[in-house]
Amino acid sequence: MAGGERKGDHQKLKMLYLAKIFSEETDDQHRLTMPQIIEKLALYGANADRKTLYQDLDELRLFGMDIISEQNGRGTDYYLGSREFELPELKLLVDSVQAAKFMTDRKSQSLIKKLESLVSRYDAGKLHRQVTISGRVKTMNESIYYNVDKIHEAINTGAQIRFHYFQWNIRKEMELRRGGDWYQLSPWALMWDEENYYLVGYDAQDKKIKHYRVDKMLRITVTDRPREGEESFRLFNMPRYAKSLFGMFHGEEATVTLEAVNSMAGVIIDRFGKDTVIYPSDAEHFRVHVDVAVSPQFLGWVMSMNGLIRIVSPETVVKEMREMLNTLVSQYLPGEEDGQRPDIRVIPYEEKYRDDLIFMVLQAKDALGRVPGLNSDLLDVGKNYLEKGDMFWLALDGKDRVVGSVGCSAVPGTEEAEVHRLFVKPDRKRKGIGTLLLRTAEDYAAGQGKKAVKIHLGTPAEQWAESRSFYPKHGYRETEPGHMRKEL
Repeated sequence: MAGGERKGDHQKLKMLYLAKIFSEETDDQHRLTMPQIIEKLALYGANADRKTLYQDLDELRLFGMDIISEQNGRGTDYYLGSREFELPELKLLVDSVQAAKFMTDRKSQSLIKKLESLVSRYDAGKLHRQVTISGRVKTMNESIYYNVDKIHEAINTGAQIRFHYFQWNIRKEMELRRGGDWYQLSPWALMWDEENYYLVGYDAQDKKIKHYRVDKMLRITVTDRPREGEESFRLFNMPRYAKSLFGMFHGEEATVTLEAVNSMAGVIIDRFGKDTVIYPSDAEHFRVHVDVAVSPQFLGWVMSMNGLIRIVSPETVVKEMREMLNTLVSQYLPGEEDGQRPDIRVIPYEEKYRDDLIFMVLQAKDALGRVPGLNSDLLDVGKNYLEKGDMFWLALDGKDRVVGSVGCSAVPGTEEAEVHRLFVKPDRKRKGIGTLLLRTAEDYAAGQGKKAVKIHLGTPAEQWAESRSFYPKHGYRETEPGHMRKEL
């Protein structure tokens, strides 16, 4: 060998070890002299002398490594200058990984460790210290990496996928939605919104675009069925879709006019984009027209602005805001104790209130525009509910008059319960009584070990408009025409 260099046990790996030493042990603040380089190579079992090292360093430079030599007094220092990723770039990546809620703590730390290998061990320490952030909510689904890989495989091959979708119950257990039935979807894109990862795909059964949180998907399988919905997705505007949703919650899409004080211009631009048209309504206020999915999350966002932003139109959305505010106000009325309104108490059915119950139900139906006929089960609540092991409750006011009712029965052979006869006296509506009765029934069902509650809405739909607005605000989703369901 040139210069009489004595071979070490791992001499053939010398160039690789030399690259490793420069990558891990040097940066612009930490340099090595030639004797130190020779010493470190020897620790790897690769011997070198000055003459061959000069040649090796030139070879590494030709390979693309930015090996820099600088005179330091009577000697020369060597270090790796520029890298594929600079430290500020890696800090941004590390922050993104740490902030991503769709990754577990274990996966985050594993990925950050790999990012640390792209800088010297000294800069790696800076990256490690940067991520000592506690208290961030992270997913508990370890399969996130594999979910993303399977979804990409399906997208690249143009295939449909099937999967299970879960939610957390009050016992902090994974609970499969749809009773454990498979979801079938044509995947088209992945998107990251508010620190969560979402799959956007086409549901052929419902004929529309839907989205699902990737960290809540289990047992993803790529099927041999070709992907559908190409035309729908071609017309689909992903940025507009993401911008219209608040917290990725669904709702009826509408063009909403907002009015805000001038100081809120930055808030509007941050939320809806710089292309949003802003026009003055007076010297101190401006208005914008925005496309949003009208959901409780959107209404909550407006409320969080503490009056600095308000909904102007359409009237249907203004009405939804009023209803939501009435519900919230009624929940926090002074004097509320143990879930009761100040002048309202909910009791199990007693026969002495039978006639008053019937009168209240007829009043409620008449106010809803329905023919005020009587439901036969209310003629004998004891027989039709209580004797079967089911429950029925009455809401009574301070004068001991019936102002509301609700029943709850088990669905045989299932882990579901059904809510019946939720009525509120017309002049006592929008005071939280309906919410209180519904919560009473749901709490009872959960206490009986039920996993879901369902309701049936009648026809014609216009006579059930209040119900179709009320139940979705409390977590119910339509499963088929005229039927809604909520998982407890």
